[in-house]
Amino acid sequence: KLSRQYQHYYTLIRWKNNKTSTEIHAELVIGEGDQAVSLRTVDHWIAAFKAGDEDVEDKPCSGCPHEVTTPETIAKVKELVSDDLHITIRGLADLLDISLERVSYILNEELNMKKICAKWVLYKLKGNKQWIESEENRSQIARTAKN
Repeated sequence: KLSRQYQHYYTLIRWKNNKTSTEIHAELVIGEGDQAVSLRTVDHWIAAFKAGDEDVEDKPCSGCPHEVTTPETIAKVKELVSDDLHITIRGLADLLDISLERVSYILNEELNMKKICAKWVLYKLKGNKQWIESEENRSQIARTAKN
């Protein structure tokens, strides 16, 4: 399968051979299947080619870099949440000086935590059950009930 960059390059070559975006996209779908870029992406690339930008290298994305999702940051988030189960995403973002999106990602994807009744608890998905009570969750609930 071709990488996104190679599909971009293929689009440039086919566009220079007077193919339309629809034709190019159809060729990519034949060759790449569900890994093909969307027709909208092909249209976007061709618009850039017409404007004189024939660079097929991916441009760096704006926003918070993913480098903030380090083991150290994950450990800090876990520690802060363990200390205060009522802490907010905004509070964590301010304390750690990272974006709200990154804090949310770390909590949900890296630490498998979800906010239930204003408390952060671990959650696991299994079959049709959304949340399975675990020993760690019971201890968290018992700890906060004392507060």
